[in-house]
Amino acid sequence: MKEKNEIKAKGTYLPISFKQSVMIGRNIKGMNVKKAIQLLEEVSILKKPIKFMKFNKDMGHKRGISAGRYPVKASKEIIKVLKNLIANATNMYFDEEDIMISKVIVNRAVSKEKMATRRLGKSTHIEIIGVPKKGAVLKKKEKTKEKAESKAKKAKKEEEKKQEGENEK
Repeated sequence: MKEKNEIKAKGTYLPISFKQSVMIGRNIKGMNVKKAIQLLEEVSILKKPIKFMKFNKDMGHKRGISAGRYPVKASKEIIKVLKNLIANATNMYFDEEDIMISKVIVNRAVSKEKMATRRLGKSTHIEIIGVPKKGAVLKKKEKTKEKAESKAKKAKKEEEKKQEGENEK
């Protein structure tokens, strides 16, 4: 059931590994959206690994964590979904600094080999749900005032143009 202030972003048929996206989802859950994007950008330039708590058989260990990897392609795709989440939040008049990731739902998509005989590969559906921090304030009132003021200015300009046009005749 959808909460009142829930913000969603979906990515469907993303060409990334299901296992890697599950581990990224576990690592970014509960984070601020900005911090999650920063973490994934560090992963994509091979600075910080993602900890693999599952699917880690025969995997090398990284400094500071046990088993880990650098899922670059999956990180870049999930960054796109997180930026979409930020855009949805600003559209709902929330500040992007106040959004926390509450759920990351990862599902396997229909394999591309079943969809078309020529293309092979993996595909994954991702849904990221964000919730504003407690005490987050809506910016809706400010924006509506700005819109009303800009509409009034446009109306005044149009009236001035009409009056100028009548004066010229």
